[in-house]
Amino acid sequence: MNDSRDRVIDALLTQHLGETQDSMNKRYERAFRALDAADAPRRFPLLSRERGIRLARAALIVLAAGALFFLLPMQTSASTVLAQTVNSETRASTAPGDQRYEIGVLMMSPRDRDREMWLRGTWDIRGGESRLELKNDSGHSFIRADSVDGAWEQRDDKPARTLESHELWPRWIEDLDRRVAVERMTDLLRLVQRSYAVAFARGGEESAVELRGAMHLVASRLERAPGPDEIDLWIDTNRHVVLEARLRWSKGERPMRPMGPGAGPGSGPGRPMLDGPPPPPSGGPDDDYRAAPGALPPTPPLELRMHRVEPIAFPAGHFAMPR
Repeated sequence: MNDSRDRVIDALLTQHLGETQDSMNKRYERAFRALDAADAPRRFPLLSRERGIRLARAALIVLAAGALFFLLPMQTSASTVLAQTVNSETRASTAPGDQRYEIGVLMMSPRDRDREMWLRGTWDIRGGESRLELKNDSGHSFIRADSVDGAWEQRDDKPARTLESHELWPRWIEDLDRRVAVERMTDLLRLVQRSYAVAFARGGEESAVELRGAMHLVASRLERAPGPDEIDLWIDTNRHVVLEARLRWSKGERPMRPMGPGAGPGSGPGRPMLDGPPPPPSGGPDDDYRAAPGALPPTPPLELRMHRVEPIAFPAGHFAMPR
């Protein structure tokens, strides 16, 4: 609910509930004296002042109730809004059309653990194809794509190479079946449905200007569930699509991956992002991070942001591996 609507409702309630009986009677008395002084024609001779006061009071209540009916939104649960958005995003993911999200990954610098740094880029989706492109503060770039012809990655201007794994992201967020849960926006929303408590957030200064008209949901991770500690979703309730998502991890709850050859699935060698050529794959075909280590930090970042960009249309071959 916005501030102007709050002020109108507050004024109506103050007028109706904040006024004392004495002040109300005096106000009605002044109104009737003004009518008497003007010698207005008495169209209702049987209308006593006491009855007039009662009718005026009832009219004020009806007016306030009517204003509240039109100004207050219909009560809808956060879980209902989320379910509608899951359905809409699912239909969009199977329909022809291009989608782009601006991506921001806030992490600690691999060389200075007291300094934060951003990885910025885009996440492009068309049907079953995806392309993730990021750059770090030093200007090094990284592209990882899943096309109809297979997965591939490219660093800076070096030749692209094929990947055994089609998954674009490291295992910061694993689903119960140990699959990466941010491969599609619908996957992330379903994870929220299963493993998070969702509530409405009161729109305010925490929302960017372009998001002020969106429905803001806040999701808090349930105990022992996979995923970040909190997820903020800004939803366009006309189309039920996610305009922006922010995923946050607590600094004190970001465990390091196991190291060495005996490490389990999803572990990584802990090398800095975009720091030198990647070592050869060390995991199985379903082991995302170790199939292309060094692409992103092996531990969760501080924050991951995804902002929807519209409209967008990709050129032919956008997801294909460069030759």
